[in-house]
Amino acid sequence: MHDLYAVVQPGDYGDTIGLPAKTLLFTTLHPSAPLMLINTSMGDQADLDSENCDCPMTEMGWPIRFRNIRSFEKLTLGGMMLLDADVARALEDALPSKFGGGPTDYQLVEETVDSEPRLKLLVHPSVGPIDPEEVAETFYQTIGHGGGVERAYPLTTTIGKVLHVHQSSRASGSTDGASPGRMRIAS
Repeated sequence: MHDLYAVVQPGDYGDTIGLPAKTLLFTTLHPSAPLMLINTSMGDQADLDSENCDCPMTEMGWPIRFRNIRSFEKLTLGGMMLLDADVARALEDALPSKFGGGPTDYQLVEETVDSEPRLKLLVHPSVGPIDPEEVAETFYQTIGHGGGVERAYPLTTTIGKVLHVHQSSRASGSTDGASPGRMRIAS
């Protein structure tokens, strides 16, 4: 089945296009594929190897193995995905504006305790006295706040393409496809 798709990585050229070297770029090769992709990034990176193994996937005709799969555009913990923009908004804006400090005074740390993934929110001691439960609630409210679900036709780009995620800015009920600035994650 490896004749249906191609997977490449940018390697050393990744820096010139703003992608990690091990980014997975997918291209569909079969003319009847339901979705045509050309070097499309899903926001994930991995180690690739073509060692044959005695696994069902190799027997089905998929000789490429993906190992150490991780995302560079979203955060995943215990099967739950958090958008990096939501986390950045919470750490850089919501928490500092409510409790003091700056964007680098708050940090998420992922750790494993008894084989279970856990998130820990660090708050720099210079922020002063805080109620940990109130900080946690503010963080959860911020990352959980979204636009909700709306029944409407999908928004398109200027050339008519429907993207999975459409970036828009609202003014008087209208939308446009303005590109947002780059978001940074506090570390």
